[in-house]
Amino acid sequence: MAGFPADNILIDPTPLGASSGEWSVCLPPYIAEKMKVQFPNSTILFGPGYDFSLYSCADGLIKERGIDNTLQHNPIDNGILKVFEWLGDKRVYLMKRD
Repeated sequence: MAGFPADNILIDPTPLGASSGEWSVCLPPYIAEKMKVQFPNSTILFGPGYDFSLYSCADGLIKERGIDNTLQHNPIDNGILKVFEWLGDKRVYLMKRD
């Protein structure tokens, strides 16, 4: 079934003022494929079952700058490094940058 909140897509580091995770919805495969065709110059991250959320737009996450949401307020100078979901007790990376 598509369109219902399914899971959370999480990011690391988390920018100050942002949520560490955003709920995602499962898209029908034909919509996910059409998004890839319609936006060929964009990096769209889909989780298992075509999960999609606000954190699925990788280009914006890579450009993120500022400080993180920890008590130390560490600088974010290289964008978001990890985007992932939990599948049971396994972490599934949708994007992982060094």
